[in-house]
Amino acid sequence: MDIILKWITYIVLSAAETWIGYRLFNTYLTRNSVRQTYYWLGVVCYFSFQMLSYVNESPMFSTAGYYFLFSAIIAIVFFSDSLQNKITIASLFVIMNYACKTAVTAVAIAWGEQILPTGLENYRIVMDSWSQMMACLLFVLSLWGTICIRKLRLNKQNLLYAAISYLFPVTVMISVSILSQKNVGVGPVNSIKIFYLYTSVLLFSASISLFYLLEKNILLDMSGEKSAVMEELLSLQRRHYERLDVSQREVQSLRHDIKNHMRCLYALLDGGHNSEAQYYIKELYYDNKALKGVNYSGNIVIDSILSNGLANIEQNGIDLKCSIIVPPVLNVADVDLCILFGNLIDNAVEACGRITALGERKFIVLNVNIKKDYLFIDIANSFTGEVKKQNNIYKTVKIDERYCGIGLFNIQTIVEKYNGEFSASHSENVFNVSVMLSLLPVK
Repeated sequence: MDIILKWITYIVLSAAETWIGYRLFNTYLTRNSVRQTYYWLGVVCYFSFQMLSYVNESPMFSTAGYYFLFSAIIAIVFFSDSLQNKITIASLFVIMNYACKTAVTAVAIAWGEQILPTGLENYRIVMDSWSQMMACLLFVLSLWGTICIRKLRLNKQNLLYAAISYLFPVTVMISVSILSQKNVGVGPVNSIKIFYLYTSVLLFSASISLFYLLEKNILLDMSGEKSAVMEELLSLQRRHYERLDVSQREVQSLRHDIKNHMRCLYALLDGGHNSEAQYYIKELYYDNKALKGVNYSGNIVIDSILSNGLANIEQNGIDLKCSIIVPPVLNVADVDLCILFGNLIDNAVEACGRITALGERKFIVLNVNIKKDYLFIDIANSFTGEVKKQNNIYKTVKIDERYCGIGLFNIQTIVEKYNGEFSASHSENVFNVSVMLSLLPVK
């Protein structure tokens, strides 16, 4: 019976620590396009490694290097963030784990719950089942605390975020210190207890530092991405104004020659040369791009993105139907509009571009309007029929999965920011994306 209970404990502990790693990594990092099957294989391998360390009753710190190696490999292989953030989260996971284990060990020694073997070398203790369970529980609480603290920043509760960021780990360290003061004395046992107490304080301090480093790195990445989007948006607007200037010049030139064109058309029609007149009108239309126009809505941000993204679709044989009815100014940040429309248009154009079958129609239908206090965006496009879904969520099949340095994941972030909804669907050869954003002030 004792052996069965021990194995159950090992399985529970291994599963719990694997879940903690899964939760921590997926909270701070973004999954890449590696197949889900390989991802779960990596999770199973980590669980197996945890089981092996428990079954072998590995002493404290003896497997720390392997823990970090496994964590770093998982972060590097299965997530798309910067290498610095991947290494930081792997380090945070391992150090926080050992901070909890050393803290519980110090308390267990003070309360006489941890049996110390004779001839202890390098202070490496094999934790008993009770201590391991308590360390795992403390690890879960620490993870929960970091996630709650992060949510405060995301919700812009900066003062409470700063206070709890210090209060939470300090409370843990003070609690450990008070609990470990029981049975204070002298001798080897007390020395070992003090060693683990100070080690836990040092590791918790390192965890705090890594947590702040990770948060700052994420904020810097977000700031850099927004700067890149703004630079791209300014470039789009410059190109849009250049097209408007060319269009205005062509209109002026057309006005100058309009009498000559009308006289020529009148002569062709009067002489019964209808086909020649039609050909003349067609040539006049295609030679004067100003007649096609580059304005879509009157909103300079949307028009800049569309005029750039849809500039060459006719040359690529793509039919465009566009209906945009929005005011010149929207209660949506320019950066968010750039990310949103940039990704939607870029995806639609590239999906049409992958159609190579002769005679197959290429088209994009874009409808944008406002109903009450919501902005509705609906875009449908032809595509090859190839889709990639992961956890019932559509994934891009583009070679380059990022637009202005920001991936499709951030479209969903924007939708959540504006309390909206996002949906995607497809039929045999039509892909449709619908987005709804609230135009009420974001709290």
